[in-house]
Amino acid sequence: MSDLGLLLSAPMVRAALDGSKRMTRRALQDRFVCVAVAPYGSRMRVKNVDSLHDPDGTGQRLVGRTKDGREVVVTHRYAPGDTVWFRETWWASPDVLADRDRGTVAYRADGEMPLHMADERWRSPIYMPRWAARLVFPLTTMRFERLQDISDADCVAEGVIQAPRPDNWCFVPYAGIDPQSTPRAAYAALWDSINGLGAWAANPWVVVFGW
Repeated sequence: MSDLGLLLSAPMVRAALDGSKRMTRRALQDRFVCVAVAPYGSRMRVKNVDSLHDPDGTGQRLVGRTKDGREVVVTHRYAPGDTVWFRETWWASPDVLADRDRGTVAYRADGEMPLHMADERWRSPIYMPRWAARLVFPLTTMRFERLQDISDADCVAEGVIQAPRPDNWCFVPYAGIDPQSTPRAAYAALWDSINGLGAWAANPWVVVFGW
């Protein structure tokens, strides 16, 4: 079994904590996949592959070609049964850093810094160790798909909710995103807010992680 650590913003953390977020999508990266040149199995980077497609329609492998015409097979590095855990902005008291069974770990997504931390600084999620994570789940879903192939049901699993009108979909904890008329439109706005304007329109291949 393998552990997969992913960064998660404070609004996403809160959605995962309350159970409304049960899925996340990430643009295709080498850390998520194994890329082999067929039929010999030599490894290469996914960014060097062109014309990716899903020949089986299952989302379990992608096939593409190198610039010199060799066939490339892209498969998952992780699998259902592996563990996904999320890195978030955090703080740990000196005693817990010395002994994990003692002291205090606090998380920025929970609100303001506690009074006893007034002279401290939050720690970047990049440096969160596995033992400090509170969001740890078994992977139940892992597949490849185009970003815009997301279904309304998966948008809801990503944390998009309906509030308060029937045509008012949004990721409520995420500031700065206007309500949209459909779950997909709300998720598209969320994706662009995180990845930059035009990121949704680019329709990249993504890896879907579910728990």
